[in-house]
Amino acid sequence: MLPAMVTKSMDIHVLPKLASASIVSVSFDLWISKGGIDTFTLVINYLSKNWNLVHVIVGLFEVNELTGLCMAQQLPYLICLKNLV
Repeated sequence: MLPAMVTKSMDIHVLPKLASASIVSVSFDLWISKGGIDTFTLVINYLSKNWNLVHVIVGLFEVNELTGLCMAQQLPYLICLKNLV
């Protein structure tokens, strides 16, 4: 049920916001926990036609380690997984 809910949420909330974006930047928000559950949020940023800064949160993901290399390896996978290409 959860994957279907995530897909529906992407279709309703994320993809319509990105439809008007021609150039985007990708950023990450990182959280490290003492319990060993490290997470990051994939955020897509762009300027709207009215020059307003728009932040679209694609999702929250767990990773084994929070390093630049880990983020670089995860990004192509997440872009394809979320049909953002």
